[in-house]
Amino acid sequence: MGEYLQFTFEKFIFKVKKGYYYHSNDCWAKIENHEALVGTSDYLQKSSGDAAFFEIKEVGTSVKQGEELGNLETIKTVIR
Repeated sequence: MGEYLQFTFEKFIFKVKKGYYYHSNDCWAKIENHEALVGTSDYLQKSSGDAAFFEIKEVGTSVKQGEELGNLETIKTVIR
C-alpha cells in the first residue's frame, strides 16, 4: 500500500503519511525517542496560502496533548 494514504477532493489531491498523528486543525506530529516533529498537512499548505509569521515554543519545551505549541499565520488564516 505504500507509505501514504491518498485521496482526491474537488481539484485537490491529498497525501497523508502513515505513522503520524493528525489534529483537526490540519497539523501533524511524528513521535521519535520522546520528541515530536510537527508540521502542517498537505491540505493546509495548499489551501491557506503563504506563511506570513511563525512562532513556536522553545525546543525542548514539554507540552501535553491539547496545549498550544505555537502560532502559524498565513495570508488567509491563523492556526494555534
